[in-house]
Amino acid sequence: ILVLTDFSESSRIALRNAAKFAKLVNGRVDAYHVRSLQALTEEENQVSLSRRRRDQHVETHAVAEEMLSRITEEEGVNVQFSMDFGNVKNCVTNKVNISQPDLLILGKRKSKLLNLLGDRLTQYVIKN
Repeated sequence: ILVLTDFSESSRIALRNAAKFAKLVNGRVDAYHVRSLQALTEEENQVSLSRRRRDQHVETHAVAEEMLSRITEEEGVNVQFSMDFGNVKNCVTNKVNISQPDLLILGKRKSKLLNLLGDRLTQYVIKN
């Protein structure tokens, strides 16, 4: 089971439910997170960009470790975590193609009334 996570409350619920399901079917759960590089492009030089990317990597792994250790402890299912930096759609497509999950959980996104130019990840994944 591959769960795409952004560490929101709905993602936590999705991960917990995936762990419960994996326990029932004797399956494996992989959590995957992608950080867009767009926010990092404001850095002035390559060194600061690299430092900021490393810092975000460490912060993200700390958040994931805390969340996943709780789920592992409560559900008795080990959840593996991985993350990438880059274009979200491309990274998700690559991860799905490589891991070939039997089940892909996208979670629930908050609706944005005025977000006409959103990334529409859910529609993209379903289409592709």
